[in-house]
Formats: sequence, structure tokens, C-alpha cells
Amino acid sequence: MLIEGDVVVFVSAFLTKQGFFYLPYIAPLLILGALIGDFLWYSLGKFANRHPESLPSKIISKVTKRFDDGILNRTDTLLMATKFIYGTNRITLIRSGMLNVPIKKFFNANIKAVLVWIFIVGGIAYATSAWIPHLKHYFRYAEIGLALGLLLFLVVERLITTIFEENILGTNKKN
Repeated sequence: MLIEGDVVVFVSAFLTKQGFFYLPYIAPLLILGALIGDFLWYSLGKFANRHPESLPSKIISKVTKRFDDGILNRTDTLLMATKFIYGTNRITLIRSGMLNVPIKKFFNANIKAVLVWIFIVGGIAYATSAWIPHLKHYFRYAEIGLALGLLLFLVVERLITTIFEENILGTNKKN
């Protein structure tokens, strides 16, 4: 999906549970929308591959070069994983096009990733929509919890990055 996919899937599933949409109609539309959107990002990568000296192509190549082996050899695993890691899916789709991943291989991997992603994200939204109205008085605590969770995530992510850089890659920023 060209619009942020998680939001569309989550809201659609939530509204389906509330009776605004009919599941047999909305599910194929969500799947089709996700597949078309992903194909457009893949096609953008194919287009960028024709212009390797352009600034966007250089930036994408530099940022994703370490994932090229995974994109080429473990396309299904990488596409599945990046569906759930914010900010990595679209760049992986573009790089798949730039690396000329065969279209059949791309579609087979992407269909599995999209189905699992929609099932999990949509399932969470569908399941939680039943009890959210009962929790409306506790939303202010949820906001505080989300802010603390984000802060904890950023601290842990920074700690893991530092440990990875120092122990695995052997770089030391103090030198």
C-alpha cells in the first residue's frame, strides 16, 4: 500500500469488527492493495537500476548493500521480517528491484509476507476492537505507557547497536 500499510490494515480490521465493513469484501482488497503497493516499490527499484549514478540510487545502494545477499538468497525470509520492522520494508522492496530479483521469486515471497502480515496486524486489530470501548477511561495511561515503551526501545536499540559495533564489528568509537 502506498499509504502507511499498518494504519490502513489496522483501521480496516477494527472497522470490520465494528460492522462498518464486511470481512469477505475487505480482506481481498487489503491483500490486493498491499501487493500492488509492494509491486510499485519493486518497480521503482527496477527504474532506479536504470539510473545507477543518480543520488537516490547511490544512497539506497550504500544503505542496503549489506543486505544484498539476504535479498538475493533469502528473499522470502527478508521480506517477511521487514514487514514487521518499521522503515525497512519499502527500502527492501526497492532494493529487490535494483538487484533484479526475478519477478516470480519476488511475488512468491511477497505473497507469503503480505498474507502473514495482514493476518497478524489485522487479527490484532480485529481482536482488540471488541474490548477497546470498555477501556476508554484508561487511554491516558496507555499514552504514558507507549511513551515509556518508546523510550525503553530507543535505549535498548542504542545499547544493542553499541555492543554490536564494539564486539562484532570490532570498531571502537574512542579511537
